[in-house]
Amino acid sequence: MKKQILIVDDLSANRSILYATLSHEYDILEAFNGEDALDIICNTHAGNTLSAIVLDLIMPIMDGFEFLEKLSELERYKNIPVLVITASSCADDEERTLRLGAWDFISKPYNSTVLKHRLSNIIARSELHLLKELQYLSKYDATTGILNKENFIKESSKLIQHNPSVEFAMIHMNIKHFNLVNSFFGVETTNRFLRLIADLLRQYCSKISRCAYARTGSESFALFIPYDKAKVESDVENMREILKKSSNQFSLYPSFGIYVTKKHWVSPSIMLDGAIIATRSIKEDYINCFAYYVDEFHDDMEREQDIISQMEKALENEEFEVWFQPKYNAMTQKTCGAEALVRWRHPEKGLITPETFIPIFERNGFIQQLDKYVWTKTCHFLKKWRDMGLDIQPISVNVSRVNLYNPQLDIELVELVNSFDIPPSYMPLEITESIFSKDVFILNNKINKLKKSGFSICMDDFGSGYSSLNVLKDVSIDTLKIDMEFFSDTENMDKSKVIIRSVVQMAADLGLKTIAEGVEQAEQAEFLRSINCDRIQGYLYAKPMPANEYQVLITKTPSDVELCE
Repeated sequence: MKKQILIVDDLSANRSILYATLSHEYDILEAFNGEDALDIICNTHAGNTLSAIVLDLIMPIMDGFEFLEKLSELERYKNIPVLVITASSCADDEERTLRLGAWDFISKPYNSTVLKHRLSNIIARSELHLLKELQYLSKYDATTGILNKENFIKESSKLIQHNPSVEFAMIHMNIKHFNLVNSFFGVETTNRFLRLIADLLRQYCSKISRCAYARTGSESFALFIPYDKAKVESDVENMREILKKSSNQFSLYPSFGIYVTKKHWVSPSIMLDGAIIATRSIKEDYINCFAYYVDEFHDDMEREQDIISQMEKALENEEFEVWFQPKYNAMTQKTCGAEALVRWRHPEKGLITPETFIPIFERNGFIQQLDKYVWTKTCHFLKKWRDMGLDIQPISVNVSRVNLYNPQLDIELVELVNSFDIPPSYMPLEITESIFSKDVFILNNKINKLKKSGFSICMDDFGSGYSSLNVLKDVSIDTLKIDMEFFSDTENMDKSKVIIRSVVQMAADLGLKTIAEGVEQAEQAEFLRSINCDRIQGYLYAKPMPANEYQVLITKTPSDVELCE
């Protein structure tokens, strides 16, 4: 089968001569200028089958120089070899064509035999280049230049064979929510950070004599190194800190799963699977960044995979229900709004509580879709109740870390509430404390945009984590939500009361409202009233309830609302 070439020349006589010279050895396509040639390459099957292009320089509409420039910008076609033919004797023209990507250059009048040899040579070079590229891609990751998963497993196997007495650690590194970087910031930013991670692994492994490293997935990497517990744990902590500081747009939070070789007959592939399972066991607390594989993780992974396999269909079928937990004015004990929560009503398993699926959705990014679903349903109910003539009160919604990466978050939320004709103030946004403590500088700009759009911001679970009080100075929020787990320590109840009283007073001095969540005892409620806490939420007053029950609750006059037993 003949190879196919494209002749690009505006003069039909020149194309005819070239056709007569080359058609015995090649299938010929013709174009009368650079624009016509690009159309043939991009919009026909020819772009995938061309072996070479024979190009004139001086042409109307688009000359050979511009064509070379345009071709070099087309990632898919830029490596098609180009032989330039021109009557110009200017050395600068030759230099310019080669700089723009031409593979060879021949002047008119040309010798037909020399022309054939030059064309044959660039095609051969191109095929060799393609072969090397395919060989490279079969072994290395194209974006980062480090080993791919298949060859990493091979290299790890060799390390075990050549070092039978050495204990190794298989370390899997996953960047939490890194797929969202591509969604929100684009491919170029994504690839830049993937290469940064690869460079970090190169640097690290350059100091180790027996190791292998690779990119093993879209947002995951792996290391296979001799195991020294203290060194491995110190090194993964250091890597984490380096990556956390690598961007001022968002924070990268790597998680590390570690599988230590106990039996050398276990294949590196199985070890990597174990390390991946260990990675997935790490909670979304952003404090612990690594976990060791234990056999119990396997059952957890199966349960997690079962949830993941059903989540898309469940959202499509609206199996997720928005429930509401009322909030009460601490002084009057009358309702003053609610918090939107989510439950999964599974067709076979019944009602599934959020602690079963929310952590999984936070790890795999599906929480982004679920958040938006809850926001939309909340707006729907607010509009419905207002249209019924009910005196609606604000319903707060949770915003996950994943959605806070979205640079369009404020715009999307404004568009959502506007589409239901709901004022933004009727849908306060709750953001958990741990997010503030890690991404304060990134969040500050985002929160200011949301507040400017009319949303109020609540810091959820204040006191449950390790946030600095500086956050309250640096970030503009409206409400502190105090975690009543302070009261769970009965041996230090007096200290707990001092802390809560101080937090409520500090919030008041800063002009912030306070709400205490998890209130279950009348004594707790009385204490909160005595220190002027603004609002209370908890089982003492009301448990989370379906929308129809909440509708009944808000239909009553506030004095009819009784405490829950």
